[in-house]
Amino acid sequence: MTRAPGAGTQLECTVFGASGATRLVVVLREDGAASVDPDARATARHDVRVLAVQLRSSEVAAPGAYGGETAGSTTVAALELVIDQQVPDPGASIGLVGVAGAGAEAVLLAQRLGSRVDRMVLVAVPSVDSALERHLAEQVMSEVTADTLILNGVDDPDASADAASWHEAHLRNARVELIPVTLYGPDPHLGIADVWDRALSHLTARRGSG
Repeated sequence: MTRAPGAGTQLECTVFGASGATRLVVVLREDGAASVDPDARATARHDVRVLAVQLRSSEVAAPGAYGGETAGSTTVAALELVIDQQVPDPGASIGLVGVAGAGAEAVLLAQRLGSRVDRMVLVAVPSVDSALERHLAEQVMSEVTADTLILNGVDDPDASADAASWHEAHLRNARVELIPVTLYGPDPHLGIADVWDRALSHLTARRGSG
């Protein structure tokens, strides 16, 4: 994992997948395993280059803290610079994944990049708590044009079906799939490895399909 310089901050970044692929998928995660391919066999089935970014707690906005010069907005500005280094063609589109608490940064980044993010996946997206945060989040989400797939666990205690439905209702083009996490073990929390192949299938599908 390398430190990539950005706007006023540095980001921990790793690139894996098909080195010659034109399709870039950016994955935002908070946990220390962000540098690890969630499922190498699934990645190999898709012609993608993956830019995995580990966001530290100091670089992440609280879920729903979408307004003002927050740590999250500063991180998003840095992410934009890193993506420009990976995809210098401003006309090229990218796929975007936000996992758990990094979902807010994914939504902010999708808003900022506009049509450059054509597809997005939110995994284990948590609830937005306060009325003010919900209001700010709704304003941001209303401007996101990406075809978005929301994957939450059926009984995930931190990322409920209600949280998924709320995000779906405020994004222009979104749908929810609830995952029975018990299929993958006793932990009720949905992880990116559980749905990595499904996420990549959505991110690499043609517009209007998958």
